Amino acid sequence: MSVLLPCPFCGGEAYLTNERPKSRKIWAVYCGKCESGTDNLLREDDAICMWNKRQLAINAESEQLMEKFDDCRACLARLADKLKIELPNEAPDEGVSEWHDHLIYELDKWKP
Repeated sequence: MSVLLPCPFCGGEAYLTNERPKSRKIWAVYCGKCESGTDNLLREDDAICMWNKRQLAINAESEQLMEKFDDCRACLARLADKLKIELPNEAPDEGVSEWHDHLIYELDKWKP
């Protein structure tokens, strides 16, 4: 049996199950923690492959989101620089909301 990757949603341990033990023809993979799972498939290897591909797809999507987040943070920093607005010393680790709130506060001062 191939190795099952951890759950892409919660990191829980995955397990393979035979949905119809008598026929031995329907396989699926589920998370033991959050119970997310694959579709029922006719082959054991297909169920494992589907589960592991989902993990890889979510990892790729996470990378894309982090790139967009970094672009957003850089854009806010450039905007603040052009407007001569001093941002907090450290770049936010969790998100851009602290910088965003500070920029909005400073921009509100410019309203006529």
